[in-house]
Amino acid sequence: MNIAIFVPSWPPGSSANGIVTYAAQIVPVLRRSGHEVFVLTPHRTSTAGDPYTIDLSTISIKRSIIDRVRSRIFGDSAAIDETAERIDLAIQMLMDRQN
Repeated sequence: MNIAIFVPSWPPGSSANGIVTYAAQIVPVLRRSGHEVFVLTPHRTSTAGDPYTIDLSTISIKRSIIDRVRSRIFGDSAAIDETAERIDLAIQMLMDRQN
């Protein structure tokens, strides 16, 4: 099974976060069980070339002028929309790789 897990930062130990700690425990177990596990993160702090870690900050999205205005007005909620779009593009990229 192919699995994608979103975490706020990666690798483990780069920031104090319960989700990262949980993922650090579950990812190796799933991989040992034969699953292909990808970690999606907007804050990758390691420069090591891990093909199973997707740095969402490297995925460019097309932002219209309206998107930029929304970002100024709504701040955090616009950032959530951008992150969701990056996750969607990363998953599409992973699915294309599998085909």
